Amino acid sequence: MQPGEQPARGSGSTINISRQELLFRTEDEVGAKVEMTIRMGRGPVEPSADVSLRVGGIAVRTEPGKVAVSIKKHRLAPVAQVPLEARF
Repeated sequence: MQPGEQPARGSGSTINISRQELLFRTEDEVGAKVEMTIRMGRGPVEPSADVSLRVGGIAVRTEPGKVAVSIKKHRLAPVAQVPLEARF
């Protein structure tokens, strides 16, 4: 991304997730660097609140309507503590 350039935004749905990789459906154009927030519902971090998983990584392969991301960093936190604009 060039200085001053805004990151692309989009939406999709998770197909498969593991410790090292994430596969999701999307119709949006995805660049090499990917950052996303996945709402996971109630979880172990805060049982009384919905939990989000923030993921950052690199797109390692694409198929029509799908992107696979190699996960380089992640953070699990209550939704209220992880605004969509938050960066790692």
